[in-house]
Amino acid sequence: MGESVVPPPFLTATFLPEGFHWSSSSGAPELSHTQDFRSEGTGYLRIEQRYRHGGWPQNRPIPGTQMLYAAGDVWLVRSAGPLVLLGMDGDIIVRVEAEGVAYEQAVGVIFGLQ
Repeated sequence: MGESVVPPPFLTATFLPEGFHWSSSSGAPELSHTQDFRSEGTGYLRIEQRYRHGGWPQNRPIPGTQMLYAAGDVWLVRSAGPLVLLGMDGDIIVRVEAEGVAYEQAVGVIFGLQ
């Protein structure tokens, strides 16, 4: 993925839907990292990661509907328009926004982060 290398402590995408390629990255070292991917068509995929010691704040409800999978939990925040999912891995909170990507593929992106 060339310049899409992710700095520590953030996670690297090991799965992208077919036809998607890295477009840009931005962020604040040690606090956040965002990667944008584009497809040959009109689709896009954005992976936003935020570091928060302790993960999601316990005094705030997680937005969306919790979807349970054997690999972990995902929260469906929005299904119409751009698809938005939330996932967590320890202290990293992940938000995936996608257009032109099937729900199952977006879930695969979250579970493919390492």
